[in-house]
Amino acid sequence: AYLLQNCHQRYFACVTDALRDFFMQAGSRLREASYEVNFVEQASYIQAAQELEMLRPRLENELMRALRERIQTVTRGSETTAKNDAVNGELALVDENEFEDWLALSNAGDRIETALAAQLNELELRYGRLLGKPVERDLNPFRPRVICGELGAILRQTHFSAALRAVLYKAFGQALERHLNVLLKELDKLLQAVQPPPEQKRVIPRRTPREVPSGPDTPA
Repeated sequence: AYLLQNCHQRYFACVTDALRDFFMQAGSRLREASYEVNFVEQASYIQAAQELEMLRPRLENELMRALRERIQTVTRGSETTAKNDAVNGELALVDENEFEDWLALSNAGDRIETALAAQLNELELRYGRLLGKPVERDLNPFRPRVICGELGAILRQTHFSAALRAVLYKAFGQALERHLNVLLKELDKLLQAVQPPPEQKRVIPRRTPREVPSGPDTPA
């Protein structure tokens, strides 16, 4: 119980640090992106940078609440397994803007998943050992796709356009990767005593030699 609680405390500290860095950089990222659009659209990027700072308390609270619910779902075995499309990779029929939004959000999470694949897989096994059950990848709160997916669900409730959200997804992904990398190293040391379950080896039964009926042409 102590190890599990310690993991969760470090996890929330990691996300808090990533959010802090994200909000520190998001404004400048939006202003940089505004140079690549026409003059009319530039104003929306500058305005978004200002509004994001005002929305910060709400966005932080909603993300942390969503991630706490994820933790409760995994630890308590709750049947509430609602997943948004960006998390589980499913995509219904959508228009072009929605597809671009889904793609940008998926890229933000996938980039981290690829960079930290070995560490994430090892943690997932050990985390499951702590919980006493395997952890579904789409429900694992430590997975970058899950964290980014929850942020995406919150940002889609704002009036920011898909293009603006894409800039924010990328900025958050970069901040999350830095802090998640540190967290995974900490948890690797913390959970060294928690070995993942051994892989189930497939047992192939030995075959007994097939008896050959004796006959006139069969050597004795």
